[in-house]
Amino acid sequence: MHTHSSIGSLSSDEVVLSKGKASWTTQEEVALVQYFFKNKSQMSGASFKDTVFQQAAIAIKPLHHKGAEKNDKSCKTKWKNICIFFVHVLPVS
Repeated sequence: MHTHSSIGSLSSDEVVLSKGKASWTTQEEVALVQYFFKNKSQMSGASFKDTVFQQAAIAIKPLHHKGAEKNDKSCKTKWKNICIFFVHVLPVS
């Protein structure tokens, strides 16, 4: 029997994401926003460099309670969604 696994080609961050969806608490979201506000000098254009998202994941790690642990990719996605909400959704409501 031949099985093929693509895990060998995945980064460790992608493997963590495949274990489950990151579930965000309000406390984690607030901590993420606060982290980025404190580190706004590290912005590159309209967003942050990937290393800042990696550092943010480490900073909020002690708040983790459920779901997959947050990593740079989940922090980047959450940040984009927060920005979309405050720029596009909130002004309409």
